[in-house]
Amino acid sequence: MQVPEFSFAELLTRLPDGGAVVTSDGTLSAADIPGLASRAAGALAELGVHPGDRLGLILHNQQAMLAAWFGSAWAGVTFIPINTHLRGDILKYTVSHCEPALLIVADDLVTVVRELCPNARLLSATDWMVMVHGSPERPMARTGDLGLILYTSGTTGRPKGVAWHPVTQARHAWFYSRTFVPLSPGEVGHTAFPLFHVTSMGVGMACLLNGATAYIDPRFSASSFWDRIRETRASMFTYLGATLAILLKAVPSPRDREHNLRYGMGGAATQEIWQAFQTRFSVPLLEGYGQTEMAACWAANPAASGRLGSVGPFCDRAEIRLEPVEKGSNIGLLHVKPREPHLIMEGYYKDPETTASVFNDGWYNTRDLLRVDDDGWLYFVGRVTDSIRRRGENISAQEIERVVGQYPDILEVAAVGEASDLTEQDVALYYVRRSESAIDSRKLADWCRANLPDFMVPRYYREVTALPKTATERVQKAQLSNAPVLIAFDAESGVTVRGPPVSRE
Repeated sequence: MQVPEFSFAELLTRLPDGGAVVTSDGTLSAADIPGLASRAAGALAELGVHPGDRLGLILHNQQAMLAAWFGSAWAGVTFIPINTHLRGDILKYTVSHCEPALLIVADDLVTVVRELCPNARLLSATDWMVMVHGSPERPMARTGDLGLILYTSGTTGRPKGVAWHPVTQARHAWFYSRTFVPLSPGEVGHTAFPLFHVTSMGVGMACLLNGATAYIDPRFSASSFWDRIRETRASMFTYLGATLAILLKAVPSPRDREHNLRYGMGGAATQEIWQAFQTRFSVPLLEGYGQTEMAACWAANPAASGRLGSVGPFCDRAEIRLEPVEKGSNIGLLHVKPREPHLIMEGYYKDPETTASVFNDGWYNTRDLLRVDDDGWLYFVGRVTDSIRRRGENISAQEIERVVGQYPDILEVAAVGEASDLTEQDVALYYVRRSESAIDSRKLADWCRANLPDFMVPRYYREVTALPKTATERVQKAQLSNAPVLIAFDAESGVTVRGPPVSRE
């Protein structure tokens, strides 16, 4: 097959035999996908969801998600998978922003979603699958210009809907199968990433395109990870630096190298963890760099390169340039320009202002800092936005501050990232109380767990008398670590430390 010039729905009709996607509640073979997609499209039509409409999904890694994913493409409906961990105002905003004609929700989440989004039209996953299995097959609809909207965690404020063309969806899958998951027929790929994430989508489709089997587990579990790898006889798995760090904390075992893995594929592994993992488990790592916005364009460091710490050279599907942070520096802001259409996002859904701010004459501003060596290999340095990187998610500090700022007894708040022993960062919250009444840090932590997605919930809570600011009243986050702390609470360890008395005047 050549590079797709056609839609994702058309790609589903060209899958080779032999591949499959396995979730905890069933197995879907490549041969059965067109039939499932056409029946799911019929179910959507019966539900009044028509070409050009938007379908929202709040589903786990389950067969209902696959039916909705493939069925929406077949029906010419925009597919919008929503993070199942979203809660409170962030979930309400995401649903209201995308305005789905229908929202299909995991059975265990229906009550929560209905309370938060009373005006949304909901259907449970169970009821959805009953309709799919009972619907007649339907011809493929003509696709529009909007195949997929993926809401990012948000690095500057509210979550943003990254919009992909249906051809972009097909190309993402095709190139993923060549770069990140180049398995042979009969091999197995394993991931525990959620299907609302481009990595899990990429692994699933790449396996199907290569006649391989994708095992998509419900979630990552350190205690059962190696048993699952052995049980499935996986050739590759997906990782984050944090998951590697967790696996390395396990007591060494004589079975550490007892597996069929050829490599692991992921990102955000420090050079130290990278080396330690490869040495202990004898598994080379393929480290990559990309963004949801960049869709089918990325950098990739082949597992056999030996260049630990690099994300590799950038693909030849796009031009790149680094805007130096200072004269003569080899660190710069990465800009990407695809060589043809439908390789990166179309823009941010219903947000022309932000879209215009990141595009300039065809160049996309990643807002990421990278370093380049003499051979053109890239090394990720960090983000230039006010964001925190935690467990593979880019978190908006501004959004955490907006939500926590609603806590009745808090006057001011600032969120920052601090280095984590699991790589990337943990969230630290500095706050000033509104009155003389003390704030119970544990109750504040409980409130945050109830009102923020779990990946945004702070680990550290630190009360200060004032936030350091510039003359123009901007918070100086770099100075927060020097601010006298009245009370410090670590939600992970449960330890509270009280600082010396400090005047609040």
